[in-house]
Amino acid sequence: MTISLTTLSAETPFIGTDAKVADAWRLVLGDRRTNNARRYPAEFLVAKALGIEGTGRIEWTDHDVLCVTTKLEVKSTGTVQAFRPARPGDPHRYSQT
Repeated sequence: MTISLTTLSAETPFIGTDAKVADAWRLVLGDRRTNNARRYPAEFLVAKALGIEGTGRIEWTDHDVLCVTTKLEVKSTGTVQAFRPARPGDPHRYSQT
C-alpha cells in the first residue's frame, strides 16, 4: 500500500478563516513541557541527526524513525513539566495536584 503524504507549509491557510497552519501548530505544540508536544521535536531531531529527511511521520507504526532497515523508537523526558511534580527535579514521579 502506498501512502501519499502532503507537507503543509506554515503559511497554508485554513479555508474560510484567517488562521494558518502555523497558528494551529502554535496552539497544539506551543507548550514543550507537555509530553505529547515534546515527542515530535525529539523524533525530528533523531531523524535529522541520522540524515533522514522528508519521509513524513505515520501514526501507529511500530517505530518512530526508520534508518535504512533499523526501526527506532524515540523516547523523550524532561525535568520541567506542564504540571507540578510530586518531588521537584525528579522526572519520573509526578502528581497532577
